[in-house]
Amino acid sequence: EDFVKTDDFTSIFNVYGTKTFDQKKTLVTINKGLYQYSVFTNDFLDFDNFNARILYANGNVRREFSYKNGERVGLVKEYTELGTLNFEAIFNNNTNFDFKSYHPITKKIESSGTLNDDVIQKTKTSYDIFGNKTLVENYKDGKYDGLTNIYYVDGSLKLKREYKDGEYNGAYEFFSENKLSLIKGSFLKDNPNGEVVYKFVNGDLKAIERGSNGLLEYSETKNVL
Repeated sequence: EDFVKTDDFTSIFNVYGTKTFDQKKTLVTINKGLYQYSVFTNDFLDFDNFNARILYANGNVRREFSYKNGERVGLVKEYTELGTLNFEAIFNNNTNFDFKSYHPITKKIESSGTLNDDVIQKTKTSYDIFGNKTLVENYKDGKYDGLTNIYYVDGSLKLKREYKDGEYNGAYEFFSENKLSLIKGSFLKDNPNGEVVYKFVNGDLKAIERGSNGLLEYSETKNVL
């Protein structure tokens, strides 16, 4: 036979981990073949270098992945029980990968980003169920760092604000749906850092605030509707 059946993964390691097979491809079924199996493209069963596939009970693919030199590398795909792709990632090594997740019904992308040791890195982008971009966040070592942008459903910018080392620090601007800037300035520790201008939706000046070093120093209301 070109396959070996066993009740658990450990016994495969113990019994077949170094055994050489004549076949170029060896199929190993796990849990009596009901839930998962692995296809090894090596001439022998090498558990540091293989391609694997895990199945649902109905036989549909649940996950596909690969190991090289003992680390998970390359493309990983995960599917719903009905066979719809809901997650894919490109692994650089065991702990670092770029990912995309998908909505199970619309099949549109929901989010994308980079993880390292289960900590979000670089840029994470989120989408609504129709695939429209709604949020772009920047991270460093799992903390907000850089600009965060929020978007209206038509794709226009709703809010941009800047973080540094996980704290609200830097540029801030909020827009109305007709693209009018309603709040604009810079903040440090949730207080104005310099001048911040507030406007009504009709464009009239609403208020001005000034501050420095994370402290509010001046606030004036200019108009009242």
